[in-house]
Amino acid sequence: MITNSHKETEEMMMNAVCAVTDEYGFENFTTKVWARRAKTSEGSLYNHFSNKNDILEKTFLRTDRFFVQELKKIFMKNIGMTPTEKNAKCIFDDYLEVLRDHSVEMRYCQAFIKTKPYMERTRFEQARNWSEMNEVYDAYGLQQNVTAQEIQFFFTRSVTAYAEYLFSSDSGTPDESYEDIGKLLIIVLKYILDERKAA
Repeated sequence: MITNSHKETEEMMMNAVCAVTDEYGFENFTTKVWARRAKTSEGSLYNHFSNKNDILEKTFLRTDRFFVQELKKIFMKNIGMTPTEKNAKCIFDDYLEVLRDHSVEMRYCQAFIKTKPYMERTRFEQARNWSEMNEVYDAYGLQQNVTAQEIQFFFTRSVTAYAEYLFSSDSGTPDESYEDIGKLLIIVLKYILDERKAA
């Protein structure tokens, strides 16, 4: 039986993974540095996870699930808003705020999707997280098969890459080119919402 304290310990351990990889990068991630950040022993890793790759993958899936759940809330909050452009802008802006508030986790996900474990295994498991969006597609009257792929790619790659770039700017405020990219991304989201209506 998995207790609350067991779950809390795993959450703390996964939070430490995000922090360590953000500070040192994936290539320099060691269980020794991780244990120091998690305030635990290296051996405790194996009480909760199979190995180092297991904690890295589970951290990604947990973090990705969080972002999907937040995105779902944002879509449902903005349902029925017209015109579509206003709806798309609200969804985009609200999701950027989530990414800003969880920038360490965002950078972790961006780094993890470039790894071999992601390409070999985790991306298939990630699809389960994104199946939670099916309710959104139904509520918006969207085609699930095409829309699911577009929405996932749009938010995990395009919007997140934009946010990572935006949040790393020295000034902290967007210049015209940032704003133009943001406007273009809103147009793409509007297109998805308008053009992928179920027949």
